[in-house]
Amino acid sequence: MAYENSVNLKNIDLQYLESRLKTLMETPSIDKFDKEKFIFFNENLNLRILSEKLSKTLTQELFINLPFNIDFSKIEIKSNQLSEFINVRFDKNFRAFINKYRIQIARKLLADQSKMHLSTLRIGGMSGFASDRSFIRAFSRFTGMNPGKYRRENIRKKTKNN
Repeated sequence: MAYENSVNLKNIDLQYLESRLKTLMETPSIDKFDKEKFIFFNENLNLRILSEKLSKTLTQELFINLPFNIDFSKIEIKSNQLSEFINVRFDKNFRAFINKYRIQIARKLLADQSKMHLSTLRIGGMSGFASDRSFIRAFSRFTGMNPGKYRRENIRKKTKNN
């Protein structure tokens, strides 16, 4: 793959980086109210924040498994390195990469009949979108329909199957 020859990613274990990035994105933390909270729920998430969090995660894992020959250059992921990795490995820019995870959560919430009392725009906010407009645009781009239509079709399918 192209990134394997990259000067920016030269000293980084790319398979390990991909594994840790996916784990970071897919594993929620528990907030003070015992609710799951994914990193992408942060409306202000950017490359710098994600690369710092990823580097911190890698550092913590290294110290748990503490090898005596730690090479700290392999665990500090700079935002430009993370950007290049996401662009080439996932064929997405950073925003599209993050929005993919946000849309997955929004789709679950929109299809959940117990969440019918929540507006589609509220679900967008709960999924990490800072504005209604960005939620609708991203949702439509990923699913081919707006959030309201997605909800109606999913509820209709579930009603028909029961």
